[in-house]
Amino acid sequence: MPAVIATQFVMPDNSAHYFATAVYNTLVGGGSMTEAMHDGRLAMTYDSQQRHPDWGIPVLYASYPDLTIFPALRRKARRS
Repeated sequence: MPAVIATQFVMPDNSAHYFATAVYNTLVGGGSMTEAMHDGRLAMTYDSQQRHPDWGIPVLYASYPDLTIFPALRRKARRS
């Protein structure tokens, strides 16, 4: 496995929703794993009921943090 996103602790459902949505959108848009983690953590800060620093729960373990899973989609987006 070149990269795994894991959690250090149990993540609240509302934070997990924001995180997963941003991560998958970034990956499908041609972003790297590092960019996806960054965007996911930022998305978690927009929860109006946030009481804890949930952004510190997800962790990226990667041999290649700049790995792009869907590079073909990035090339198509640049042409548009």
